[in-house]
Amino acid sequence: MKMLADWIPRTPFTDGVTSIVFIIILYAILVLLVTFAVRWAREDAEARGASKIVSVILVVLFFPLGWALWLIIRPKKKEFDFEAYKSEHSKNRSQSKD
Repeated sequence: MKMLADWIPRTPFTDGVTSIVFIIILYAILVLLVTFAVRWAREDAEARGASKIVSVILVVLFFPLGWALWLIIRPKKKEFDFEAYKSEHSKNRSQSKD
């Protein structure tokens, strides 16, 4: 019994098209991964009070090692200051009532 692959003629054109499609798919996946890593690093740097530019440059230039390096060297997360938020929120509330 012949397999389906035996019925399809193998030409340099079909092999080339398959290779190009495969390469395009791989590059698209790589671009999506880098985009995700950059967005995550930027938001993480902002949440931690670090420079967003440094984190993005680190991730873009040295991906994926730059992403791993950012995970190692990133500063600790800033604690949320509830008292400052509460006082600021109460000021805004009293101003809106006037």
